[in-house]
Amino acid sequence: VWLDWQAAAPPDEDYAVFVHLVDGAEPTLYGSGDSNPSHLGRLTRTSLWPIGKTIYDGYVFEISPDTPPGDYVLQIGIYSREDLLRLPVENATGQVTDALPIAAVTVTSDNP
Repeated sequence: VWLDWQAAAPPDEDYAVFVHLVDGAEPTLYGSGDSNPSHLGRLTRTSLWPIGKTIYDGYVFEISPDTPPGDYVLQIGIYSREDLLRLPVENATGQVTDALPIAAVTVTSDNP
């Protein structure tokens, strides 16, 4: 998963990013890729992000092998490593939450 970040104001601390695959109906986590953000593969502290510059941040994660077939949501967000609190995000409709859904994912079974 490639994420493009851009700071509108100087971040006040170093944050971590999460990429989670969740069941839309229940808060069950089926895959994750929590990490410090990077820029083109090099770790970069969010407190040093220049205002207006795009940070190209990539993540790889595995979907849990016990994930049942079905439809899931891939969501992202940023949280504080100090207290684990997530930063608020505003979606396209103006709703403020602590995670931003970015894609729908369908898991299929490869068993006959």
